[in-house]
Amino acid sequence: MRTIILCVACALLFSNGDADYRVAVSYHAKLSKNKEWSITVARKGEKIIIDIDNYHNKKLIAKLDREEYSKLLDFLNKKGIWFLKSHYPASSPNAFYRIEIQQGKYKHEAVAEAGPLLSGDASRFREIIRKIENIAKAKLEK
Repeated sequence: MRTIILCVACALLFSNGDADYRVAVSYHAKLSKNKEWSITVARKGEKIIIDIDNYHNKKLIAKLDREEYSKLLDFLNKKGIWFLKSHYPASSPNAFYRIEIQQGKYKHEAVAEAGPLLSGDASRFREIIRKIENIAKAKLEK
């Protein structure tokens, strides 16, 4: 019961935008414009959590190891997450991924088409999405 209360408290704390740092990847269906799933990593002070919502039909809120979090930040910064540009034509019938990042008052968001392979500068989308998905898969397997 105590774990459930802790998880709910963490979810409420990090979902309202009060996090010191937050990165989220979500997948959206085009036709319904509904969010299918999302994975959010957030830090507030010393607390670091990963919130997995409906990824492979599973939900989990768990602590993230500081070392793993540090490696993720290094990876995201090397991939230029703050400079991603949207790659999603308005006429596309395909689903899309949304990447959101926030640090304090600074926020950035970019959208990429889920269907075709992205090349060149846009390939960073796939690398970032894959990295965050792999972290989520590892947490769900524990």
